Amino acid sequence: MKEWRVGAAPSRSFPAAALPNEPIDSVPDAEGYLLTPGDALYIPRGYAHEAVTQTSSSLHLTVGIHVFTWADLLGEALHLVAAENSDLRRALPVGHLGSAFDKTHVAALVHNVAAVTSGSVLEPARLSLGSKLLQRQAATAGHFHSLDSVPDLTMDSVVARGFQGPCRVRATGERVVADYPGNYLSVPPFLAPALEHAVNTRTFTVGSIPGDLNDNAKIEFAARLVSEGFLSVVSNGKDTNP
Repeated sequence: MKEWRVGAAPSRSFPAAALPNEPIDSVPDAEGYLLTPGDALYIPRGYAHEAVTQTSSSLHLTVGIHVFTWADLLGEALHLVAAENSDLRRALPVGHLGSAFDKTHVAALVHNVAAVTSGSVLEPARLSLGSKLLQRQAATAGHFHSLDSVPDLTMDSVVARGFQGPCRVRATGERVVADYPGNYLSVPPFLAPALEHAVNTRTFTVGSIPGDLNDNAKIEFAARLVSEGFLSVVSNGKDTNP
């Protein structure tokens, strides 16, 4: 058994993890809940809480949903603006803790920061934030078995998507990128049809990979996607039909 103490609703809306938390002892109207094996307790965002084990040892599993906020989007946009503006990347002046900033200089910087709200920056920021969301680590099953099967890949080998979750393909400069949970793939444009096929087809043979590729190139492409965890090897093609 485990006792949980949960405080009242937070004083501010949508509290962020970076904001200071109040000690549970100082939270008014805290209520106690005694959980036994199999029980679940939902704690809304921002509610102060703590757990105390009773007379025996206890283990609990916490499942949280971590979302991106509008502040994250604007922060990503500011990061992109700073990448193109050397003034924003300069170090703060020596002794800044004990003296005021030059208001004229700060005003000029704020003018540069205003570019954060322009559509030309917000769209790349949205795409960049989406990539970070898709690249969050996700457990995959059977990856080491698939890696061991790479040397035996043939045109008849059957492969399938090696991950659970969404995938997005985007063009960036001279590359085509596929973002997926835990990783991303970057290929030259001539491999775009092969990549699109791998993204949109759950299970297929190596020989069915489209594009102007010979047999060895198809096998090498499939081997790379297996090594990156994008694909898993279902069979070597000798005994199993796709």
